[in-house]
Amino acid sequence: MTIRLLTFSHLSLLREHAETSSWDAAVDALSTVTLSFGCHLLQAPALECPLEALGSNEQQERLKAALKDRHVETLLMTASGDAADAFPPWLQPEGRRLSNLDELCDVIRSWQSAEDPPEFQWLHVDLTDAERRRDWIASALQAVAETVPVCPDQTVIVTATGGEHEDSGRFESLLWEECLRVPLWVADPRIEAGQEHRPTGSYDVLETLLTALGATGEPSLSGQAADLVAARAAGGDEERLIRVAAEGAEAVRSSEFLLVRTHSDQAGERLALYGKPHDVWNVHDVSREFPDVTDELLECLRVTSSADGG
Repeated sequence: MTIRLLTFSHLSLLREHAETSSWDAAVDALSTVTLSFGCHLLQAPALECPLEALGSNEQQERLKAALKDRHVETLLMTASGDAADAFPPWLQPEGRRLSNLDELCDVIRSWQSAEDPPEFQWLHVDLTDAERRRDWIASALQAVAETVPVCPDQTVIVTATGGEHEDSGRFESLLWEECLRVPLWVADPRIEAGQEHRPTGSYDVLETLLTALGATGEPSLSGQAADLVAARAAGGDEERLIRVAAEGAEAVRSSEFLLVRTHSDQAGERLALYGKPHDVWNVHDVSREFPDVTDELLECLRVTSSADGG
């Protein structure tokens, strides 16, 4: 079985403009053949190393051990040049300048005809400097949607390691959702296509890969990482709290609330509670209306911070 991971440097489904019919069609096509996650959050957003955005140090060490004697291919395609040093050497990264859209789609479609596919293949696409990058990404998603049905013996995960950043000063809010919430699509022979609306975290991606590789272990994040395929197959509906640690901020997300705590030399410590999923832009602080929820999530934040060495 082959495990394939396709990630983009920055991508969000929440942007209010620049939507195109090709983008909508690509998202619909990929969602039809995968399990799509409607509330997937970056737990360590805006990190330079793609691997760090997907998992903790403990998970990365487990992945390194699991891939030691396996056939691994890691390809970084970027519009600005070779930057393979964004990956650790043990992932055997290759950097390639992305010159045109067809080249990207050809790499994805080659998955169908590979005679000796690797056991683990990671394609990371950085289109930071590319014009019309959402059109490029839409074409890539469409290529994945065409590939998944004809490769039933592989696990394919498509997501992003960073969210889109527009005018972050438009609202007086903490940790607004556009930079946290990114797409996630998973295709695996053990699960059926569909939609999952409960909150999931980016560390779940690496945990799902580790389980598929047989590298099970005790995560060091107090249950903050889960195998998404196994959870879906088991049909569990338990409530999960997703911890987020961004620069200058930490947060806990439940299905109904997001608690954010920030600290700066200028403003000191600030705490806010936002209702979810309706308050996408984190405009209305409801911590006074829900003091019990605020206290409960704040305690969870302290516990997970302590367990992770924070």
